[in-house]
Amino acid sequence: MIRDRRVSFIGHDFDCVDEGFGENVPVDVVIRPEDVIISDKKEGAQFTGKVKSCAFKGVHYEMYVDTDSGNELQIQDYDPFEPGTEVGMSINPDDIQVMKKERTENVQDCEVIDETHIKMLGEVFECAPIMSASTIMSGSTGHPKAHFPFSKVDLWDHEDEGVTTGEVWFILYKGDHYHLTVKTDSGDYLYVDTDDIWDKGDLVGISIQPGEIIVEAEDEQKK
Repeated sequence: MIRDRRVSFIGHDFDCVDEGFGENVPVDVVIRPEDVIISDKKEGAQFTGKVKSCAFKGVHYEMYVDTDSGNELQIQDYDPFEPGTEVGMSINPDDIQVMKKERTENVQDCEVIDETHIKMLGEVFECAPIMSASTIMSGSTGHPKAHFPFSKVDLWDHEDEGVTTGEVWFILYKGDHYHLTVKTDSGDYLYVDTDDIWDKGDLVGISIQPGEIIVEAEDEQKK
């Protein structure tokens, strides 16, 4: 969310009707496929793209379009546009639904073993150097939590390649990547952003890039 009534997604800025989110705040945006206005005229459009596929669904045509910013949109329209057609697209402010983002990173309870190792998800992980490791280990600062980005969780076809293992639980396509929910063998949930295609139910090895795991104590997080 850039500011009230202005939001940025798929590489472009759009007017919207939502207020009160603040400025430069991460949000989730939902657009219904039938609310993307598509035309063979690119002049005056908010963004452009090229049609990948077009299929008749009984009442409307369903098309997948690669946008000029590298995203993929599903669009429904009563008129067909042949694959390969370059198109212009726009979205009315009333048709852009902005929602508060539930989470912006993974956060897990952990136990500090030493300055560069923690235990979480039932296994030992290497992490970024913990400046206050001894203080955290004394328990005087509250329970530590590990923070790491969705994009820094690596999934492997072979379970033994990861530090721990899990199962792909839920898949959400975000237009230019997949946002996965993975249930680990410890019963915890991890959230993963990836370009790779996985299927629900896939068993995976899980590792996390060590330098991206930041450990903070509870009192540090409240500052």
